[in-house]
Amino acid sequence: MLRASHAARVLSITSLKGGVGKSPITVDVAACLVERGNRVAVITHDCCYEDGISDGVRPRAGSLTANVDFFGYPDVFFSLAERETFAKRLRHVVDHGSPMDRSGLEFETGGTLGSMVERIGSSKMFKDMRADYDYVLLDLNLKVDLIRAHSDLVAIIIDSSCLQSVDSAQRLNLRLQKSKGGRRTPSCFGLVTRNDVGGRSRELEEYFGDLDLPPDTAEELEAARLASSNFRERILSDITALPLTRLMTHLTNAHEIVIDKYNHEQPFLEGYSYFDSVLDIASSSHAADEIRRLTNELVGLRL
Repeated sequence: MLRASHAARVLSITSLKGGVGKSPITVDVAACLVERGNRVAVITHDCCYEDGISDGVRPRAGSLTANVDFFGYPDVFFSLAERETFAKRLRHVVDHGSPMDRSGLEFETGGTLGSMVERIGSSKMFKDMRADYDYVLLDLNLKVDLIRAHSDLVAIIIDSSCLQSVDSAQRLNLRLQKSKGGRRTPSCFGLVTRNDVGGRSRELEEYFGDLDLPPDTAEELEAARLASSNFRERILSDITALPLTRLMTHLTNAHEIVIDKYNHEQPFLEGYSYFDSVLDIASSSHAADEIRRLTNELVGLRL
């Protein structure tokens, strides 16, 4: 009996701008897919992953992320041509290369010469991974050509409190939609994050109670609140002008609150790591609910 062909769906949550939460959101979605009963892999080039691995950090036992298979970018060859080119270059460095050639290759690949020799035999082929998993998530923000060539869907993060993030999303979308050699381009959507417009804090006002502020101070605070609102509306105008369909699910600062609370409760230097997920540390939180809704939209409506 012939086995039915199977190929994982490939998803990339990314941005050209750093510090917008691409890796935590990727790991959260991976954990949610595991929660739904899927086989999931993450391929990452994130420095926090690499630092964590070198320090012996791993997913916590019994967590959802413990059922996600994580691979560093050097652990995977995306094509036979890439593998052959790497092997040829490595042979040249071993046989004839100068110390500069060797250090250059080590810098590019992030490993020692010995580990690179081992990589030829131990690394997985991307096509084989697609046969082994239901979903593969790419956490490769600067590898635009790889994201374009291999993703079925790309969620481009748009930080709604940062004008630079909007410009970054525009540039990345243009690069992803620019077909090379007639090849297909992935479906691209905008994922709006930090979607908290703000306003007056009733909790803060109750905390201060009947404290009288000087009129000038009260006026300055009110002016700052209105200026912030106007600034966010300007960013919203720029977001809506993007030639990029936005996902219906928006993310808020709920994630930062969950992570801050978790870190506050942990021993020093044992806080939130690359391998943690809000679904594991706060499964009933607003942050976890947002991730579940995001995952439902990505795999149910968009893929």
